[in-house]
Amino acid sequence: MPLGDSITDGYQLTGGYRTQLYKRLTNSGAIFTFVGSSSNNASAPLTASGQIRHEGHSGYRTDQIYNNLLGNDATAGNNGGHWLDGGNGTGRSAVSPNIVLLHIGTNDRTQGENTQTMTNKLAILLNTFAFG
Repeated sequence: MPLGDSITDGYQLTGGYRTQLYKRLTNSGAIFTFVGSSSNNASAPLTASGQIRHEGHSGYRTDQIYNNLLGNDATAGNNGGHWLDGGNGTGRSAVSPNIVLLHIGTNDRTQGENTQTMTNKLAILLNTFAFG
């Protein structure tokens, strides 16, 4: 599961880092499926391969990522939240990714959070979901 902010979403670079990740995984012979509630901003290689799913949300801070994994904080663009459990009427099935590629923190900093607050929020997310 590609999980994070605009760099994952592909806001200014179609496909974000997901295109290069897809190419490298494919070239290594890995068998994988990207999962997530979003399918926007897919590059041509991602679209052609059907690897369009991700959980990238432009402008999101660490706390917003955390809040929407099993809940819905009503942040614009969160696809109804519940990204892992698919609950609360989203119509999506739960997902249990084997690997989560987490890219967050840029928006925390640009929205004025200090290093200690950022570190605390990241620790909570990693400890809660055992991504670490």
